[in-house]
Amino acid sequence: MTIVAISYRIQVSQIQHLVPQELELEDQPIMTSLFIHYGTSTAAPSSLGREIFGYPKIFGKVNFHPSAGSRVMMGNVERPAARSLIEFELAPKAILGNSVGDATPPKVLNLRVIPSTNPAEPALREFVVVDMQFEFSERWSGPGSLKFNKGFASTPWANLDVDSYVSKAVLGNKAERFPL
Repeated sequence: MTIVAISYRIQVSQIQHLVPQELELEDQPIMTSLFIHYGTSTAAPSSLGREIFGYPKIFGKVNFHPSAGSRVMMGNVERPAARSLIEFELAPKAILGNSVGDATPPKVLNLRVIPSTNPAEPALREFVVVDMQFEFSERWSGPGSLKFNKGFASTPWANLDVDSYVSKAVLGNKAERFPL
């Protein structure tokens, strides 16, 4: 598995309309985008059904583009297929320490939504606190960025401008990489 994780601050006005009114936000909340390549697996059923922690199961098609002659990790997210919604890059420069906190995001508050099968009844909405611990054999930080391709009616949540970056990391496990 390989993960590119980029945390950044945005203006609350850009997401306030997407967040339930019960949740109070800072003026510049921290958001984290995770771009995940799961590798080859026979566990296709893991992508079906509901995700118990409130993460969307299928956000879009994540593409990693290896950079010839460079360690820069580049990629994009397509939604729908063939339309680039987000572009990202990260140049690994420094090894992150062995501390769990170096490679693990802070506690996350997700909003899990389960639509109602009866249009007359409301959907189930609940906050889910997630405090996961990850273990990776490779942990790197370095300069990086992401860009939201804004203006699509079907993805208004992607109309974001990054104010500042908080952290950028590439996390991976060699054991799950297979030679071609």
